[in-house]
Amino acid sequence: MAGSDSAAVAGDAFQSGVAALSDGRLDDAAEAFDKVLGAQPAHAAALYNMGVIHYHAGRPGKAEPYLRRALAQRPEHADTLSVAAAVLAELGNLEEAEALAHKILSAQNADAAALNSAGQVFSHAGKSGLAEDAYRRALWLDPAYRPAALALYSHL
Repeated sequence: MAGSDSAAVAGDAFQSGVAALSDGRLDDAAEAFDKVLGAQPAHAAALYNMGVIHYHAGRPGKAEPYLRRALAQRPEHADTLSVAAAVLAELGNLEEAEALAHKILSAQNADAAALNSAGQVFSHAGKSGLAEDAYRRALWLDPAYRPAALALYSHL
């Protein structure tokens, strides 16, 4: 019974966190995802969302452990790879950020935003050819994805 109660608490809290995040209420979202993690410490989506919240709040150092734990649960999740690569690049860990960017390029579920993020990491590392490839792939998936178009244009 305790396991099903824990799952119900986590499910309700997760939905509250997603709603708060969608509304831009980062503190409320973080509180809800903390409840999820209290009930289910390895909840990959809650870990990812906590990483995103800290990253967007300008706290990449606090985002990193959440994203590492999320990647341990879902190592091929393109969105988690994308945010983790950006966080690591911002923290100065370019080698590891590049490794994640390469994983994004080979991920089956990478969308235009994830590919654009990989391009940014490669660009930051001075690897223009890889950056351009990532931006082109992002635009192939979504020809209207403006961030990739602008980034690619700046490389040409």
